[in-house]
Amino acid sequence: MDIIERKSVKVPNAVIISEVTGDEQIEEVTEFLKRFGSISRVIKVDDMESEFFQSIIFEYNTGVAVNALEPLPCNHVSDSGVSYRIQSLASVYTQCVGNDTTKSYLTDIKYLAKMSGRDFADVLKDMMSQIAESIKETEHDQTEQVNLPENLPTSPRVESQPSAIDPNIQGAQRSSQSNHTASSPAHSLTTMSAHDLNPPEVQRVVVEHIVKREDFSGQQFSQKLRVFSGKDPRPTYEPDYDAWRSSVELLMSDPSISKVQQSRKILESILPPAADVVKHLNPNSSPTEYLKLLDSAYGTVQDGGELYAKFLDTFQNTGEKPSSYLQRLQVALTCTVKRGGASSNDFDRLLITQFCRGCWDDPLLTALQLKQKRENPPTFPDLLLLLRTEEDQNATKNMRMRQHLSSTKQKVTSHLQTVEGFSNGNDSALTLNSIQELSKQVAEIQSQLVKMTTKSKTQNKISPFNTKPKEKRKLEKVIIEPTKLTVKTQNTPPKPWYCFRCGEDGHIKPNCENEPDPVLVTEKRKLFKEKQRKWEAENPSAVKEHLN
Repeated sequence: MDIIERKSVKVPNAVIISEVTGDEQIEEVTEFLKRFGSISRVIKVDDMESEFFQSIIFEYNTGVAVNALEPLPCNHVSDSGVSYRIQSLASVYTQCVGNDTTKSYLTDIKYLAKMSGRDFADVLKDMMSQIAESIKETEHDQTEQVNLPENLPTSPRVESQPSAIDPNIQGAQRSSQSNHTASSPAHSLTTMSAHDLNPPEVQRVVVEHIVKREDFSGQQFSQKLRVFSGKDPRPTYEPDYDAWRSSVELLMSDPSISKVQQSRKILESILPPAADVVKHLNPNSSPTEYLKLLDSAYGTVQDGGELYAKFLDTFQNTGEKPSSYLQRLQVALTCTVKRGGASSNDFDRLLITQFCRGCWDDPLLTALQLKQKRENPPTFPDLLLLLRTEEDQNATKNMRMRQHLSSTKQKVTSHLQTVEGFSNGNDSALTLNSIQELSKQVAEIQSQLVKMTTKSKTQNKISPFNTKPKEKRKLEKVIIEPTKLTVKTQNTPPKPWYCFRCGEDGHIKPNCENEPDPVLVTEKRKLFKEKQRKWEAENPSAVKEHLN
């Protein structure tokens, strides 16, 4: 663009050919272009920063030669077999410069709409109507000065979109003419069509930012915020206040939605009892006033210091993934920063410091070297991606390990089964050997018992002469007690062994802590009496001794 301004190139009278190298190729193209008119100068673009780098600009004395080359762009094959693409400099220059100019112009209009609080489409319509009026004035002045032909050529692309563009904008698409100097002494008039005044790039931008934006705005306005009622306990389908407030903040940051529409959407998304808090406000109140009242009723009441202390006491729970723990820390720290408990500049440093402090997965911290990154901490998205990637790799590795170990274990068991199928003869030999060993062990035990009994007999023979009467009685009690116990277990009557309060086994009534159950007690009593009758029928002699 700069070379055209520096060289003062007459854009309507010039053509451009790209990728022409060598003086011979330039001479070939020059000879071909001289057939259509006299060339005033040839400009070679050597600036590497220019968009026309390695291109040649041929400027004619008049624009008649460019019209003679129509239709452009076209391809020309020289005698040496090289193909050249010839383009009108006006079309290329309009496409390159027009896009930048249009974008900057639309950016200025967006800023104007944001500062004024009006809708962008309305401001753009006003600007286009002003452009249409200025074009009408220019046409009126030209018709008074020059006699123009009645039938002016119009662009077919302009006529193909009468219904998509506003009527005020259609005035901007009318044709106009300008005078161009000709090679003959009498100056001839050349027409400038609406295609030149209103190029297709401008038409496309207007259609996109008026027609399509209106449709998109209608779809966007139809979308509603999620409902918030402020009920306690909170319904499962309803978000909490912080999540609902985040969506409202996103709505308020949209410049295409007016303040009145934002307030209306907030009112539509709240239900009682939250609606009762703001119902006394004026319908024309700003959305900030609505949020201020709702914050006083449902917002966080803890100050920044308390939230920061709560953040420092947030640790990883049992079975919780490190990535989930990091997300909990991020939510807690965000609330702390909003309440002024921490600086937003220290967000990443505080987050990774508390994560290293509260995460119990030391191998993960060592593998990612997170403790070494506290001085130059990564951002929250980068850190979360690192953790999720490491967790996925560990889970995949553990799954491969389980699959490998389970497959090897199955192979070993199958091998054992095949060996057992062919060892029937050896099993019989093993059983015989084991029986013989057991018989030997039993014989040894019997011999040891015999020795022990002989020792006890010799001791009994010696003890009556050497021991005292009391010690002798103790020995007799020790020897006789087992026989008495066996007889006692056989001749003792059955006992209840159940609680007389609840009927359960294992405890008695003084130690019972259960509720009374007379039905179960009655059943247990019947069973106990039946056992007594059976025992008395089987042991009549024992009954007489027991009665005596």
